[in-house]
Amino acid sequence: MISYGEVEKLRSSRAPDQSVLSLYVYVPPDGAGLGELQVRAADLIEAATGLTREALRREDEMLARRTLGQRARESPGHTLGIFVSEQLGLLDVVALPGRFAERAIVATRPHLRPVLAAVERYPDHRIVVVDHRHAWLFTVAGDRIEVVARVVGSTMGEAIAQLSARLRIRLERAWPDEREQGGRRVAKRRPCPSR
Repeated sequence: MISYGEVEKLRSSRAPDQSVLSLYVYVPPDGAGLGELQVRAADLIEAATGLTREALRREDEMLARRTLGQRARESPGHTLGIFVSEQLGLLDVVALPGRFAERAIVATRPHLRPVLAAVERYPDHRIVVVDHRHAWLFTVAGDRIEVVARVVGSTMGEAIAQLSARLRIRLERAWPDEREQGGRRVAKRRPCPSR
């Protein structure tokens, strides 16, 4: 999945003319329709560039279709967002969980509404699991699960205390601009990117 920082990086990409191709194609979960993906991508691109065919470079179209062919097997059941512009040196692929509308758009910058919708619909989560002596912190982003921290204590209370101390240190490093407010530590809210 993609983070707000990566979305902002893509949003900052801007071409002087309409040379950025944004292609969204759904990859079937069973792999049965993989052969049709190239045809669907070509149809979507053709519809997007109907009257202004010269706006899109042929190399960008071929690169997008080749990238789709390479990445489709890795992302069954996802919608692939492919952003290409040779003029900007841009080639980025985002696997969005689930099904989003298929489309191709040629513009001065990447079309990111489906990506922002996915970030809102599938936010990152943190999960804490505690047993009688251990505590784990997992982060869940899209379909990835990663262990952030693992602590072993002599008791459940000790394991939780060690994990919370570790998290406090990580938070202080990540958000050094925390401030005290009514005896509680409160981190400043980060602004969400506008749509």
